Amino acid sequence: MKEIEKHTSREAVLYFSIFISSLLVVINIFRWKLIEILTVFLEPFLELIISVIFLAVLVWSIIYLGKNVRKLKYRALLPMGINLITLIIVIFVPFTNISCDLDFKLNLNDREKIVSMIQSGELKSYGKRLIQLPDEYKHLSKGGGEIAVEQDGETYKIFFYTFRGILDNFSGFAYISNDSELLHEDFNGDFHQIIKKREHWFWGSSR
Repeated sequence: MKEIEKHTSREAVLYFSIFISSLLVVINIFRWKLIEILTVFLEPFLELIISVIFLAVLVWSIIYLGKNVRKLKYRALLPMGINLITLIIVIFVPFTNISCDLDFKLNLNDREKIVSMIQSGELKSYGKRLIQLPDEYKHLSKGGGEIAVEQDGETYKIFFYTFRGILDNFSGFAYISNDSELLHEDFNGDFHQIIKKREHWFWGSSR
């Protein structure tokens, strides 16, 4: 009976480690999609709950290792090893940067189509700073499929949201039609991080 209980305990801590580690990695990969679905208010609570459960399972795996390392040797290390590797991945892998780079590359052609439509007058703001994208292009800008447009003569500045939070807290890709750069005060923002992606294109995060 004791052997059965020990075997069941070993399987339980291993399965829980695999499950919660996989869930934590998935949440980090799809964080921005989850924010879009659950909103900026609810998604952090989901991350907090999963993180607390992960830490509990990590502690459980450490205790399990201490109790069984002499008998099971390397097999007792497996649950804790899975959790530690997951922790290293979550801390050091730049999921947000990878996600933004993929978003930029995969959607660049479509965003350039939108830029051409605005410059040609096919898409107009009608005096408003925000333009609602056509249904087939709504995925290009989060938070409702709207883009911000600023025009000064022949110069266009167009902003596609990748995150649209509360008040001035937002981030996304900006197109600048001339040779200038994205400025800290553009789009009524306070950009604390600006990265040039390629000619005319920038990524900015406003606080």
